[in-house]
Amino acid sequence: MKVNWKFGTEWGTLLQNLKELMESGDVKYYRSSVLEDDYLVISRDNSIFSADCSILRAIEELAAFNFSLLEINGPVEQTELRNGRVDDSPYLRSLVGGNIEPFLDEHPVLGLGSYDPFIDLHLVPDGERIRVLSLRWYGPHQWIYDEIPVREWLDGTVGFIAMAIRDMEAMRETLLRFGYSNYPEILSRAKALLRLLLDAHPVDIDALPPAYAPWEVEKLSRFTSMLLLRDNVEGALTVISTLRNPNHFLTAVFEIGSEVSFKVVEEFYRSLPTEYREKALAHLVYRVTWGGLYNEGLELAEEVGSDEAYHSAAIALINSGLHEMALKISEKIENRWRRGEVLLKIYFERPELVEEIKEKAPEHVRVFIDENGESYDFFTV
Repeated sequence: MKVNWKFGTEWGTLLQNLKELMESGDVKYYRSSVLEDDYLVISRDNSIFSADCSILRAIEELAAFNFSLLEINGPVEQTELRNGRVDDSPYLRSLVGGNIEPFLDEHPVLGLGSYDPFIDLHLVPDGERIRVLSLRWYGPHQWIYDEIPVREWLDGTVGFIAMAIRDMEAMRETLLRFGYSNYPEILSRAKALLRLLLDAHPVDIDALPPAYAPWEVEKLSRFTSMLLLRDNVEGALTVISTLRNPNHFLTAVFEIGSEVSFKVVEEFYRSLPTEYREKALAHLVYRVTWGGLYNEGLELAEEVGSDEAYHSAAIALINSGLHEMALKISEKIENRWRRGEVLLKIYFERPELVEEIKEKAPEHVRVFIDENGESYDFFTV
């Protein structure tokens, strides 16, 4: 399980917040808004969470859930988790392989401070695994189910909390200079939660990659874009290679300015280290296809050959109004969740293609269509 994150407090954000403070004089609101506009992705073969959110809230909820897993009752006051149930339906049963019963009883539901879209992670511990049902999103086409080993979950989430807090430490002096006098208290609480987690589930802190404030990543991404605008791919690679944290490296790569030509971006992506290259090229598939270069985008997807690349091409084609082409590409997507998302998105927008969709659909998509009929209104979700 991987956790990727981005703190949204960049240099422009700090300056804008300060300008608004000077206009409003509302110091209380100014200080309460720190670290609110972030982004978080939790994934395995698929994203089970991917949303704008508050990382501070995510840390609180993940820590509270992990405390319950590890049976920790420490001296730090814990966030009270929301509990919930799901309503039984044929579609939900098909998502979880028929075993919906654990989710019909009350269980923890984590939102992780998500907004646009709101996401509910329904979590049911079951021995050495956690049953995860990820609901809401932008609609049922993105709902998925997974079973995650408890150790894998703890390794991923505790490691993320440790790295995020180190990034928060790297922001400390700058945020204090901008008048966020409440920040040491925020940071101190996060560290206290982490210490309790590390006592029960140790993580080698020294082995973690370096921490960076978000404005440092932003600056390097901007410099990289400037060099690429001058067709200086070698210089851009030299600059971005100074980021020695895989999470921040990918953040900087994906934020290369849209004014850089596709040709130069492609050369840059192809020159990245092997461990980043395929993911970067899959990302480029969407940019190229959405940019109207449909043949070039599909050729690149074929070359990369990954589910992520084909999925990127299909979503870009749907967003371009080319649903029949997306339907054809969906056949190349092996992962049932990624294929299902594409096919249900086509179904919502072009219900007259329902028979062709069902021919290519995994079981949960066929169940959804049979349950809702051929005139399903996506906007009622």
